[in-house]
Formats: sequence, structure tokens, C-alpha cells
Amino acid sequence: MKIGFNEGCDRYCANHTVLDDLEYCEKYGFDYIDIQSECLDRDLAAGKCTLEQLGEWFSTHHLKMLSYNALCGFNMKSTQAEKNAVLAELDEIVRRCGILGCSMIVVVPTQFTPPAARSAPTRSRCSGRCSSTWSPTAFACRWSSAAAPA
Repeated sequence: MKIGFNEGCDRYCANHTVLDDLEYCEKYGFDYIDIQSECLDRDLAAGKCTLEQLGEWFSTHHLKMLSYNALCGFNMKSTQAEKNAVLAELDEIVRRCGILGCSMIVVVPTQFTPPAARSAPTRSRCSGRCSSTWSPTAFACRWSSAAAPA
């Protein structure tokens, strides 16, 4: 059995950092971590770490990144500009995942679904970048290195 840590469990703790989570998970025997994008973005913006430092950390430790959490509000886009923005964000996440050694992205659908869209299930294929698994409550996106953009 493998054990994973969802970084969302402590993202509001005082003085929280991604690097601290990695060290604690490694110390206490976790196998995987689900890194929250809001935590990672906050630490990158504050200069607490770089993607390259985190990638190096993962390459020298037992703990591995299970998933990048999350691409939010990816569906229900009505204009091409909105769709392009989602794809640009997905491309950036895929780039980051390549550095971090991660091959799964958690995606969270738009919270509000217009009435016209409620009559049929919504599916997304990540614009050919990954294969997808769909359920009414979750969507996981996994890609191979061959499918990842350069």
C-alpha cells in the first residue's frame, strides 16, 4: 500500500510552504504528495523556491508528486479567447509537471453550469494533450511524455 498527502489539508496553516510539506512527508514515510497550485504559485511568487529546485528535490528523494491540483474552471467557455486561456494555462501546468516529474493533473469544472448545459454530460479531452477519465464528480488527466507539448 502507498500513502499520499493532499497539500490542501494544510494550505491555510501559518508559515506553510511547499518545501516544508515535502520535508515532512519524506520524514514521515509518505510515498506521494498532491501539490496545490495555489500553494506552489504563492511560494514561487515569494521566491521561496523555484520549479527547478523542486524538480531536483523530487529526483533525490523517495517522495514523488502524485498530481498537480488543479486546473480550475476549464469547461463552459463560450469564446475562443476563453478557450485559448484555458489551453495556455494547461500548457503551463504540463510544463511545470515535466519539471516536477508529475503525470497527472486534477481539473475542477466550472462551479456554475448554465441550465442549457445541464441536459447532457460534459466531457473534455484536454485538446489532444492527454487521455481522460470522466465521472460526474471527478476528472483526471494523464498524458505520456510523447503527448506533452515541448
